Amino acid sequence: MADRKQELERKRAKLAQMQADRAARQKEKEDLENSIDKQLKSVGIEPVQTVIEQLTNIDVINATKAEEEESNKNDDNVDDNEKVQLVTVSVNTTDIPPRELVQYSKDTQTESHGSTSNYYMTTFDEKESDDDDFDAKLGSKLPPGMLLVGMPDVTEVEPSGEKTARSETVKIPKSLTEEEKCQILKSDGFQKFFNSAAKIMEVAITEDTNMFDNYNDDLEAQDESQMITLNRTFSDEKWSRGRVVTSIDWSYKFPELVLASYNSNPAAIHDPEGVCLVWNTKYKKQSPEYIFHCESPLMTARFSMYHPNLIVGGTYSGQVVLWDNRNNKRNPVQRSRFSGTSHTLPVYCAEVVGSQNANALVTISTDGKLCTWSLDMLAEPQAVLDLEYKKQSVAPTCLAFKENDANNFIIGSEEGGVYSGVQYGTKAGVQTIFKGHDGPVTGISIHNSIGAVDFSDLFITSSMDWTVKLWSGKERKPIYSFEDFGDTLMDCEWSPIHPAIFATVDVTGSIDIWNLNNNTNVSTASYKSNNDSSYNKVKWNQNGLMIATGDDAGKVCIFDINEKAGTPKADEWNRLLHTIQEMRNS
Repeated sequence: MADRKQELERKRAKLAQMQADRAARQKEKEDLENSIDKQLKSVGIEPVQTVIEQLTNIDVINATKAEEEESNKNDDNVDDNEKVQLVTVSVNTTDIPPRELVQYSKDTQTESHGSTSNYYMTTFDEKESDDDDFDAKLGSKLPPGMLLVGMPDVTEVEPSGEKTARSETVKIPKSLTEEEKCQILKSDGFQKFFNSAAKIMEVAITEDTNMFDNYNDDLEAQDESQMITLNRTFSDEKWSRGRVVTSIDWSYKFPELVLASYNSNPAAIHDPEGVCLVWNTKYKKQSPEYIFHCESPLMTARFSMYHPNLIVGGTYSGQVVLWDNRNNKRNPVQRSRFSGTSHTLPVYCAEVVGSQNANALVTISTDGKLCTWSLDMLAEPQAVLDLEYKKQSVAPTCLAFKENDANNFIIGSEEGGVYSGVQYGTKAGVQTIFKGHDGPVTGISIHNSIGAVDFSDLFITSSMDWTVKLWSGKERKPIYSFEDFGDTLMDCEWSPIHPAIFATVDVTGSIDIWNLNNNTNVSTASYKSNNDSSYNKVKWNQNGLMIATGDDAGKVCIFDINEKAGTPKADEWNRLLHTIQEMRNS
């Protein structure tokens, strides 16, 4: 019951408030009408109420006149000879100007920035429907041809002095403290912007335009004796000087990018022990495109074939690391843990195998393990394969997979043996041994050039016994041994486009290009380093016309291959097949 009374009291109070508001609006309307009458009177116009009364009188007079005319007509019908009586009426005329057509919009009545202002515009609110009714009522009383007096749009403007003062006011930017400046300089956004801008400016400064390019050169007339020429050398005083290049790789997505891994610099004890630099061969700038490092010397590094932004590396400590060039940090974004299931000795080789939808990282170490990793999580390997042959542990030094084959692999070992095996299946592990080298195997490369004849079973190996041997996966003994070398061989690799060409490097600083279709006893072309450095690694570019080498002084050398000599002719595959048959018969 008490709640009912309280509800009634609230309704009474609300009704009283509504009545008070209505009375206030009525009073405001009356005040507005009085204000309008005063303004009209001040300009010599009769008040609105007076005009309405006069118009009403006009209507009465017109009605009376119409009645009289009607009666006169009737009288005429009665008596045509009777005269019409005329009445003189005095009418007050008022000259009312036409009403101005003004369009109102909220955009013209408010400031653009949406803030409140002390200055306002006088206008009729859309909610005040009573004023509209008043105008409609007044307009209906006017005779034809006469328009309602419109109120002009009155706008109160800022005083000119204040407006000038405001327009002359200039916003002074807030000065930053030293702490705020340091915070901005160290932020990820600023670092990313600055690094990107610095690379662009460096390219703009170092590049020039060659106006003497001759597109009419006869490529057929090029001299094949100049098969290999030095294009340029990459080196950095801080990051590569005094370090040994341990691996080289070209980007699959961006062919102009070449990657090199480096071990530690004994003279720079405060610098990171492992360094990975990405160089750009497209421009003439000498600084690396990306710089990455880790706590342990790097023994190998690779671009991820199916993830262009990722770089994987193997370290001397046995740890596997991963960098992402989209991250501003130079340290690895992922790294493996030190455990009994992962590598415990140096990781000398890493390969990304598989397909776009299903791929994995495969690494080998001299601890006798082949580990398979997921690039999404490097904490622990997905699979571990112990490399053993007849219950004897194998210490691998190099690894190669066949093209588009993630199961079959070939490894070279410290004792000079070459082994083939499979990763998966009931017979997973090392299956076959190829004997022929008398020293550690330093490099291995499987034939991968596609042509009229399938040579995917061929592979070559380099060794510290000063020889390179040609093998077939179907035979236990080497097909041929290349022995025209004067010192230890460090690496070898087949050309990706020419079936009969491969390259080798040795500790004397020589790079040799062999073409088996031309000569099997001596190399077709050779280049000797001008300094005392030795080449450790060699890697062909995907187009087969560039070679990158790394030496023990931290330099990466880019060589150009003569296009006429490096591009295969249609009969090169058949010629190689005939050459290999001659090798077997010799």
